[in-house]
Amino acid sequence: MGFTLIAVITTVILQGSINVLMAPDGLPSFTAPYVLTLYLFWHGVKLIEPVQTKV
Repeated sequence: MGFTLIAVITTVILQGSINVLMAPDGLPSFTAPYVLTLYLFWHGVKLIEPVQTKV
């Protein structure tokens, strides 16, 4: 649940940022923020070491 909430917040921030950057040209951002967040979190998972649990 933690990564999901962070991804949602990141997507909202990226959506606003891309809208501001593209507004002068009148271009919509469509799904770019969602795709960028997806790639960011996919590649971020590779950097996190798995937690070893004792059984």
